[in-house]
Amino acid sequence: MSTKRRGRTPDEDSESSESDDGNATIFLTENSSETFGFRMKTAEPRYQRLGQEAAYISVGPMPVGEFLNEFLRRQQIMSETKEKMPSPDNAFAGLSGCEGKAEAAFYEPLTRALNADGVTKRPSRCPGFVFRITGFHPDTSGGQVGSCKPDITCYAEQHTSTIDVSIEEPLKARSDMGLAVTFIEVKSSRSDDHYADPPEDADLEDWSFALGKVLGKGTGGEDKALSDFGQNVAYAIAICARQLRIFCFSVSLSGTSARLIRWDRAGAIVTEAFDLLTNPEHLCDFFWCLAHLTDEQRGFDCTARPATEKEEQLFVRSVRAHILRQAPDLSSPNPHVVEDRIRRYLDAHYHCGCVTAVELGSSDNIQDGTLLISRPTSTPLSLTGRCTRGYWAVHVFRDVQKDIADVVFLKDTWRYAGTIGGSVPSGDEGHEGAILRRLRDKGVQNIPAVVCHGDVPGGTDMTDMLRPAVIDVEISDLHATKTQAYAMKKWAARGGELQAKQIVPRIHYRLVLAVAGFDLLQITGTRELLHSMYDAFVALRGAFERAGQLHRDVHPGNIILYRNGSSSTSDVRTGYLIDWDCSREVGIEGTGFDEYEPSSQQIQWQFSSYAIAQRTRVIHSIQDDMESLLYVSIYCGLLRLPFKIGKTRSTHKELRNLITRFFDDNIVTDGKVRGGEAKLRNMTSRTWTKRLRWESKAMKAWLDRVYDILGRSALDVDLNNTEERMAIQTLHAVNEFWQKFLNDNPDIAHGDRRDNILENEHYYNRIAPRIAFGKPAQGTVSVGTKRPRPDSDKRAGSTKRRRTEVPRPPIGPSTGLTIAMDPWSLRLAAERGASSDNP
Repeated sequence: MSTKRRGRTPDEDSESSESDDGNATIFLTENSSETFGFRMKTAEPRYQRLGQEAAYISVGPMPVGEFLNEFLRRQQIMSETKEKMPSPDNAFAGLSGCEGKAEAAFYEPLTRALNADGVTKRPSRCPGFVFRITGFHPDTSGGQVGSCKPDITCYAEQHTSTIDVSIEEPLKARSDMGLAVTFIEVKSSRSDDHYADPPEDADLEDWSFALGKVLGKGTGGEDKALSDFGQNVAYAIAICARQLRIFCFSVSLSGTSARLIRWDRAGAIVTEAFDLLTNPEHLCDFFWCLAHLTDEQRGFDCTARPATEKEEQLFVRSVRAHILRQAPDLSSPNPHVVEDRIRRYLDAHYHCGCVTAVELGSSDNIQDGTLLISRPTSTPLSLTGRCTRGYWAVHVFRDVQKDIADVVFLKDTWRYAGTIGGSVPSGDEGHEGAILRRLRDKGVQNIPAVVCHGDVPGGTDMTDMLRPAVIDVEISDLHATKTQAYAMKKWAARGGELQAKQIVPRIHYRLVLAVAGFDLLQITGTRELLHSMYDAFVALRGAFERAGQLHRDVHPGNIILYRNGSSSTSDVRTGYLIDWDCSREVGIEGTGFDEYEPSSQQIQWQFSSYAIAQRTRVIHSIQDDMESLLYVSIYCGLLRLPFKIGKTRSTHKELRNLITRFFDDNIVTDGKVRGGEAKLRNMTSRTWTKRLRWESKAMKAWLDRVYDILGRSALDVDLNNTEERMAIQTLHAVNEFWQKFLNDNPDIAHGDRRDNILENEHYYNRIAPRIAFGKPAQGTVSVGTKRPRPDSDKRAGSTKRRRTEVPRPPIGPSTGLTIAMDPWSLRLAAERGASSDNP
């Protein structure tokens, strides 16, 4: 038996495993392990994790001709435009002799071969677009840690003034993943290819296509191969995270051997290798066809467009007014302090010049209007899965002249479709919006109201931007993934790392909630933590008892703090429990009756119960939800409340060790992921939490008592018919204690928040997750617009903005702690005579 511990060293890669009873794989992705995890976030460790993850969802080798015909409409486009296309003969002859040299040797000859040639008068091989060398100028808009720098990036022509570096270096530009149309990643030798095409006599059921040449072969090249592969994956993730995308394309070059790749939220479809010197027509056809596609056919979400100036102004006014109602610390007598706090909160949701209008059309027989969005509150770290982005959104109907509009919460996600191919399951009973409405109808408290919800349609006729699920709606009519449809093709290699059951269909889904609040890590102190956590417990209990529903994914991002009308004068906001898309109805014996299906790939590892983590129980129960709530409170306390470890104030190393051992650790035993050892030991003997010396005595008393109650339920019974009775008794006991505890302790410390991670920013900068710093994400860019296709000599689907581009804000330092002041903030600072330096 082989055993490998995970999580203690921050640069180890993720693993996946099969469940013991045939249920779907419990699969640690970057999203499920690093959103709250404390492993290394620098490029190389992250690339290796992403490489390991993507090997499971890479489908190929697809014949190049079939790829071009199916995804680039080559036959139709060539029949209309071939006479205007530059000849592909010797198109890439400049690459001859570059094989084996440094990667940079490929950059200039390849870029010149693709761009228009002013000397020979050869037109561009991708009209309307330009290619720039970006490998020397990374996109650091999200900080130096995790920055992106594809070797060559393709941009729309109108963006050259934004991305070009200097007149002296016309081929070089800065990387900007918010404007990138596609990218080319170069490796110097064909031996660096991440994929291995099978010989003609190979058994495709056993052939390992992705990373098959190195993984498990003892070649010593495993780390480099994973890193090179993960680099491609990281850039595709960045494009799909920064932009509103359905999918994106890229080119992988190993020496002069090239592959075309299509990335979507189910996986990646990769072509067979072809040589640019002997078969240049494939890459020439790819870029020529790409230029003549519509924006949607290039992968852009055309239900969104750049906001107008008036819409952007309305967005700023409305979000600012919402902040005044919701922010907890705006009572200072110093107006400059208040204004600075408002600006910081506004910075978390607004990126100047980067506001997008999402058209909702109509659903539920009502006009849903338009949502204005900018910076997301959460972004995906993985390519596949739900890939949820959340936004404070300004809800506009017709009048953008009004002073203030309502601020709602938009959840933009890719839901699990439940079946491969065919039609969408009838009805929307399993959709999150329907679940939330059912819970509210049953009287469950602290559940947000649904404004509207539905799947996002594709195609050119988008009269209804949110479409409720109905019987026999074809997936082709919606924004849906395609990778899953190719996993079983006759040319697809299915051995090695490929896990076809991980490649599941997903449909683009939007949910609009009436409650837009702050995440749980924005607590003001112990009192707000314990009160808001109780609010979430009330929601869990109500859903279980009144509606027979289990949440199954409790974590700090799924509890939001909101000041509603009844608490407008209170110093404690209400905790609302959101993100019910992984929830399931309770079965006969009180547990989730269905298998632990692919949504488990996105469930946050750090907050899973010890039984789920140790795999002694795969079917979820209310006991697991309550235990997850306990771990959320500990995690938030460690990051945001004052405490000591032992008798002295804890050092940053002690805190990191506690977090990684308690929350991140997992063990791979015979290929199966298990964890929860520290949680189990703490449940039995308080091994970890007894070392914590909370400044708030109430926090310690609450934690000890909840552990006593949950420990009896978790440890005294096995998984049998008595567990449901014990779980219900525990549910009542926790509620009785918690409610009485809050009533008996009205003087729990308030305003005692301490940012333990920020106090040691230089140490944690490379390992702590973004949410721990409270660092805002980059604004989401809408590049594609719905345009009719012009004549063949003009680029179809122009991405020109409807207004003059607003200058981009200056880039802040890479520590993840300092927020760049946008022009709106600079004007505020000038008005009050304050410095315009970053706070």
